[in-house]
Amino acid sequence: MDELWIFGDSFADSYWPVEKQGFNWVDEITNKYSVLNLAKIGTGPDYSLDYLRRKFLTTPKDKTKDITLIFFSADPFRLNLKCYKDPMQSAEIYALAEGKIKNKATLFAKQLIDWYLDVDYKERCDLQYFATLKHMSQYFKQVLYWPVPTITPTTENFLDVADNMFVPNQSLVDVSVQDCGHQIIGLNIDPRANHLHEENHRIMYDQLVDWIENFSPIDTSKFKFVAPLETK
Repeated sequence: MDELWIFGDSFADSYWPVEKQGFNWVDEITNKYSVLNLAKIGTGPDYSLDYLRRKFLTTPKDKTKDITLIFFSADPFRLNLKCYKDPMQSAEIYALAEGKIKNKATLFAKQLIDWYLDVDYKERCDLQYFATLKHMSQYFKQVLYWPVPTITPTTENFLDVADNMFVPNQSLVDVSVQDCGHQIIGLNIDPRANHLHEENHRIMYDQLVDWIENFSPIDTSKFKFVAPLETK
């Protein structure tokens, strides 16, 4: 059975906070491959890369050549700060900076956003994470690098992939919006497991399996509008 490593955030986390309904690609793919899934809801790419680095350093290099790697590169503003009680608090950095969450690092987070976390920071991070995964691709069978936030035009200019690497032309957020018609920001808890309706979970599964087994490009135009969600 082929071995598959998955890193990312809520788009791939197998421990969804509400009950799942029907077919789910995150669960189903474990029936076809030997899967190591270290995706965690609320975390950013720094968290994912940290765990990828640890796992890579403890795995023989001759073994990684037989491993397929999927890296969902989440929002770089989700910093992997030591002040969090849980890594998923990375998604709450703005609430932390506004003082809505009590934490000893409230002032630090506010100053960080005021002076450092801007659009240029995001683009720099996008390039850094992509370049790192491109470099690491030489040690793996193949690598899927799929940005979670919308890909910026500046970043697109640098996406010169390795021969065994693929980057879809739409971000996962764009695919999720295509699924329901609007952004997931503003929802208390997305009722869709991993931000997709069941119909698109089936499409995601088929697309990933075809890429894993045939290195076929991920065709994001296959994803459909299924139903709108009510915002709260």
